Amino acid sequence: MFIRLTQLNFINCISLPLTAHWKQDVDVSINSMLASPKYNNAILSS
Repeated sequence: MFIRLTQLNFINCISLPLTAHWKQDVDVSINSMLASPKYNNAILSS
């Protein structure tokens, strides 16, 4: 049980920063996509 718990903590310690970084990258790419005129024109024309 204790070993399993430390494994989980170890995985969380590694995966949490990675997930936050990945989410930040996704947010940035979505924002830049929303800001691009081509994307806005596609939404307006649809």
